[in-house]
Amino acid sequence: MKKRVIWRLVTLSLILGLCGYESAQAQVDQRKMSASITSATQKLNQMLGKYKERHDYNLRGYIHFNRDEDARGVYLPGYGVVFKLPRVILGIRSRRVRRNRKNGDLYISVGNRARMRLTAGQYNYRDRVYFMRSKDQDTYQYRLVNRDSVITARKKVIKEAMQQFLAQATDIMNQLPDNERIDLIHNYPNRYNSYYYNNQSKSKLQMPDQITASITKKAWQRNKNKAKISETQTKQKDPNFQVMSGVFKGLYRRSVSKSFCSYSDVAYYPLGKYGVLYNLDFIDRVNISSEERYLQIREGKVIDSDSIRARQSGNYEAIKAERQKENQKAYQVFEQEIKQHIIAYGKLIKGLGANQTLALRITMPKHWYTTDDSNVPKNVLITVKGDVLQGLKSGKLSEENAKSQVKLIKY
Repeated sequence: MKKRVIWRLVTLSLILGLCGYESAQAQVDQRKMSASITSATQKLNQMLGKYKERHDYNLRGYIHFNRDEDARGVYLPGYGVVFKLPRVILGIRSRRVRRNRKNGDLYISVGNRARMRLTAGQYNYRDRVYFMRSKDQDTYQYRLVNRDSVITARKKVIKEAMQQFLAQATDIMNQLPDNERIDLIHNYPNRYNSYYYNNQSKSKLQMPDQITASITKKAWQRNKNKAKISETQTKQKDPNFQVMSGVFKGLYRRSVSKSFCSYSDVAYYPLGKYGVLYNLDFIDRVNISSEERYLQIREGKVIDSDSIRARQSGNYEAIKAERQKENQKAYQVFEQEIKQHIIAYGKLIKGLGANQTLALRITMPKHWYTTDDSNVPKNVLITVKGDVLQGLKSGKLSEENAKSQVKLIKY
């Protein structure tokens, strides 16, 4: 009799525990959280704007609007909020040391083909010399600097900004369940990590591939200024996760996709026991015309664009409605195909545990006619559990059953 009572109590406790867990997950208002994350990303951009890398894409008089290196964030139910920081310039410019054929003086070429003489006792021919431009761009005044000290100082700026941001993240923390967290991730491209000093000094300070700052809600409540900040010097690529990056990139090439397309690589972030987060940015829909993507500029003046033509013709609303209709069609195709893609290719991941999650965050294209389109979300988050993919791979689940367990969140 006592065993039955104990068993009933245990069962009731488990049920209450599960209900508590579900309610903890359900208490996050996606719309409110999305607004908070948008505000937080703007703050991150302001904090690191001075050091942000500039990207101006000019091609034959056209300026492309859709690619940027701004901060971005996403809420993952069961994990918390993950922010990717804007890409900050850690390194500095370098020039190869040259020798004047007439008098043998050493120099480097700087702005506007000017020359800066160097002390022969400190530099050798063909060394790499690091420098920074001072004052405004038009003056082209340069000074030699110690590259390592600049990198060290800027890493310190990033880490201090991370800690400051997390300490002030009250709005987001108040919305998170007690078991969730906030992560900040700063990635630096591997292609910028090879730098060389002169022949006399072989030492070099490599760029970190990744700087991360993380704090759980419970730790934040105890001490807001004690985030865990770590630096990864050599990134170890996980071949299992890397495969899916290539798959997502290949599926949304312009020549393959039937909905939207992307040009950039698909970044991924391993999130420990939670699983892995992929990030994909859509640029355009596949059947878009060039007039919708670009402004044409000549001699510094805008002379032609789709939106300007629409205003001048008097049919702005009609043209806008037509563009939105086409964009909505593309989104419907995307929404139908993305779950199939996740199911069909997600089972390729071998390093994902049954209790872990495959998450894919997608940013929709940004155009003048998409800003106020309520039928197409600005971002989409797709998640699926590892046991669903394993069940599909082993034949225990049908494709339809597995597809029904793929979650799609619009925000």
